[in-house]
Order: sequence, then C-alpha cells, then structure tokens
Amino acid sequence: MILDVATMKSILDKLPGDYEVEFQDDHTVRPISDKIEIDISGKKIILKSR
Repeated sequence: MILDVATMKSILDKLPGDYEVEFQDDHTVRPISDKIEIDISGKKIILKSR
C-alpha cells in the first residue's frame, strides 16, 4: 500500500511542531530535508534526504 496525501496529512496534523520526519530503510535512518520535488505529470511529491 502507498501512503496517500490525505492519510499523511491526518498523521502530520496530530504531531507537535518539533517532530522531525525520517525514513528508515534496511540499514540506515535518514532524516527528510525541507527540500522536496513535485512531479506534476507523475502526480508525486518526492521527499529528499538531507
């Protein structure tokens, strides 16, 4: 299942402002930076690692 915008927004709306967003793969925890990419034709928001 892929996380959609509505679900992500409902989760983030409940978090305190001082929380950080991270991505964890099999080996590394990576913080997500404030730089994002928006792919209009692909209908995607791409979060970038710091």
